[in-house]
Amino acid sequence: MSPEKGMNFVSLGCSVNLMRKGYNTWPSTYHGVDISRETIRALERYVKKNKFPVGALHCGSIHDTPFGDRYFDIGECIGVLEYYEEDFVLQAVRELHRIMKPGGRFVLDIPNADSPGGRMAMKIEACMGRPDKFSMPPQAFEALIQDYFEVVDSDRMRAERHGYTHSGVMYLYCLRRKT
Repeated sequence: MSPEKGMNFVSLGCSVNLMRKGYNTWPSTYHGVDISRETIRALERYVKKNKFPVGALHCGSIHDTPFGDRYFDIGECIGVLEYYEEDFVLQAVRELHRIMKPGGRFVLDIPNADSPGGRMAMKIEACMGRPDKFSMPPQAFEALIQDYFEVVDSDRMRAERHGYTHSGVMYLYCLRRKT
């Protein structure tokens, strides 16, 4: 995503990614949103203990954030959308479009229910009480987001270009906000 000083970065469904993904070393200003109050509290303790500056840590849903229009330059939403049905995913995509700057870059993933690993992951999540509700094939997801984002790259598209079927658990998308 090429973070730079002065950029605002949003992590939707942030979990503890600030601690584990190295976002604390990026020059951009970090903003996290997660539905779990415990996760946000853990991040607040981490930020305070390490004197790490952040823009905001918000406990709430990714489809209704407290951020202003066109606020973020870059962002990500990893390991989140699989828990939601199409109508909620569309609401989240609209919110993401609202808060991203025109041309802003965003990375997200969706499940690959056609892969053996994807089907196994869905069974594991169901056993843990977190069933995957996302049921769109990647082409339907791409159609859902086409009015809001340009797909700059995806592992599905790369696989097709090279003549093979993507067999990973998730499809990763690199997006750019349309104006």
